[in-house]
Amino acid sequence: MNEEQINEIGQEISLAYIFHEGYGYFKSATVAQWLGVESLPGWPHKTILDLIAIDFISDAAAEGNQGAKRLTSYFMLHGNYSGRQTILGGNANLNSFESMLTAINLQKAIAPHFIPQFEV
Repeated sequence: MNEEQINEIGQEISLAYIFHEGYGYFKSATVAQWLGVESLPGWPHKTILDLIAIDFISDAAAEGNQGAKRLTSYFMLHGNYSGRQTILGGNANLNSFESMLTAINLQKAIAPHFIPQFEV
């Protein structure tokens, strides 16, 4: 993947990002569209925390989904808003991959997984 393609993916992701109360979200329908499915399996909400969305995307990439592989390439290079907020804002030890994963998993556990105001 060349730099121009990475920039295109980044622009697509940036345009889809929703920021709410210090966290990054996507519309669930957008993530489903990226994956080429009607809706996210087992996800009834209209929005999805970026860290949770990346779990869906990673699972789809592991199953061979080309759209998911494309997005995963970007997230592996650039991360995501909530993940950066967790790592940088939480003063995690950046020398330890395990501590970064722990910080991100903690963020997933305590962050609101969707925006309730969008559900009305």
